[in-house]
Amino acid sequence: MLISNLTRNVGEEHIKEIFGTFGAVKAHSLVLDERSKVSRGIANVEFETLEQAQDAVAGMDGAQVDGNEIAVSLAPTRVARRSPPRGGGGGYGYGHGRGRSPPRGYRGGSPPRGWRPSPLPPLQPGCASQRSQRLRSGAARRPRR
Repeated sequence: MLISNLTRNVGEEHIKEIFGTFGAVKAHSLVLDERSKVSRGIANVEFETLEQAQDAVAGMDGAQVDGNEIAVSLAPTRVARRSPPRGGGGGYGYGHGRGRSPPRGYRGGSPPRGWRPSPLPPLQPGCASQRSQRLRSGAARRPRR
């Protein structure tokens, strides 16, 4: 069962206490923000029987908890299946921010702090740019034919 629109003050023990009045709570969890570890206002509750879950939905959907009107619904049962591969998939080629880093080199936006491009390979003898470097440095010039 899925509960949404909870305030940050509601903890896992509150959820167990509130929904325990409808039957034996088999499992419960509060969804937390990954960075701040604060409640995202969503909880999951699993009852021993479907009838208990239906009673809880009927009794608590639209009820007020800690000043907020909560929404309670039956969540679809999960079917165990193999998860799809992460990342890849079209367009940008490195997973759209799913924990994978871009390929070698730097791509887009401003460079990360301390990032420097890789050094250029040494110039080949007789390369035009190397010739122009010699001329700029004041090296002796050969007369043209």
